[in-house]
Amino acid sequence: YSPSNEGSLGDSDDDFVPSSNSEPGMEADNGNAAGEDGGTSPPAGPQLEMEQGPRLPHAGFHRPIYQLPHDYPQLLERMACTALRELCFFYLAQHLHIRYPDRRSSQARYLAQRRARGHQDPGDVYSYIFVQLEEPRDQQLDEDYRALAGILDQGIPENDLGWITRIGGSTDPPRHVFLQQLAMLLRRSLRRHLQPSSADHVSAHMVEVAREMDLFYIPTLLSLYPLLDDSGKRDFQQWFYGYTGQDLMQDERRETFPIREPASGSRGTSGPAECEQPELYVDLADAEFADLTEQELQDTSGGNGNGKGGDKWPRSQSKGNSRASDGGWGRDHRAPQRRYRQWDWDKDKDKEDRTFDRATDRKLYELCLAMSRLIMRHEDQLSINRAQDNFVMFAQTQGVLSAVPELLKATEAWRQMKKEQPEIITIPLRT
Repeated sequence: YSPSNEGSLGDSDDDFVPSSNSEPGMEADNGNAAGEDGGTSPPAGPQLEMEQGPRLPHAGFHRPIYQLPHDYPQLLERMACTALRELCFFYLAQHLHIRYPDRRSSQARYLAQRRARGHQDPGDVYSYIFVQLEEPRDQQLDEDYRALAGILDQGIPENDLGWITRIGGSTDPPRHVFLQQLAMLLRRSLRRHLQPSSADHVSAHMVEVAREMDLFYIPTLLSLYPLLDDSGKRDFQQWFYGYTGQDLMQDERRETFPIREPASGSRGTSGPAECEQPELYVDLADAEFADLTEQELQDTSGGNGNGKGGDKWPRSQSKGNSRASDGGWGRDHRAPQRRYRQWDWDKDKDKEDRTFDRATDRKLYELCLAMSRLIMRHEDQLSINRAQDNFVMFAQTQGVLSAVPELLKATEAWRQMKKEQPEIITIPLRT
């Protein structure tokens, strides 16, 4: 991929923005149509000298043209370099996975090479990885690299820039919707030129890169559009027009066939109905209450009246109420007091024991987790060391395998020197 082939990518904004020297008598097509039908004047503003690209299905609606930023060629070049580098690293990952079955070792080697080569020119990365591959993967990388570079060199045609710079209305698909559609079309387009596995990986990676860049609506489309081939660009344009035309057709249907109001009923509106007065069965209630009071008195007379122990009744049932009700109810209408049972203290003790056990188990769990993380980190470091460092060891296979004869000779020499020259020796034999 050479940045010099970006002549078709739009190096200048003069080709895509209206000129200030346009003739005053020039009018847009939709403005003339509006003048013939209703006699209204066309909207004010600079007009294009020539219609660029196909017209969007926005009848009678003028949208300002999006002016391409000054770093637009650099954006396309950066996305193209990212795609080519990712293709090379994809083949490198497959090669290391096959050559080194250990996942940690292969991953450590891959990450080390990606950190070292991740910001280099795609051509340098291609040359560095191509010599490491074996047949037939080296030929597959060469074919995929040339095909992807050829697609990216085409850039974005001026006709497509004409309609892309006019989108962004309320009827256009949302950003996440056209990203999903663009991901599917990218996958199909690249599969027609690359290997299926590499095409799927590159398309998914580039869509994720564009999503993480958090660009605006039109720059997001411009960053991924060069990855489509001619068929993919045509399919995306047709899908975009179809999505936009659905809302317009629904609006036209509402204007042509307005929604009618629901028909009113043939009968008149009915007013509120009168409620019947409830009947109070006071006599029946008095009779039932008298029977209930007599039953309570009989039950109370059978109990122990000393007021001690478990035979003592609550106050609401053992004592009467001197206040009388006007309705003949006898006692007042207050609800009886609740009976409270004794609290189970053993239950609280069991709960505290369970809480203590849970806290102890939590500490043990955290300790085991910390130990496992430390062991995994140690293993990762060992894998990286094995991948980056080499050791050479020399071993002697001939001669005496025991050190006892040498130690015996050294002992005899020390004793002989001790007898002849004792002033020279200053350290004992054991040292």
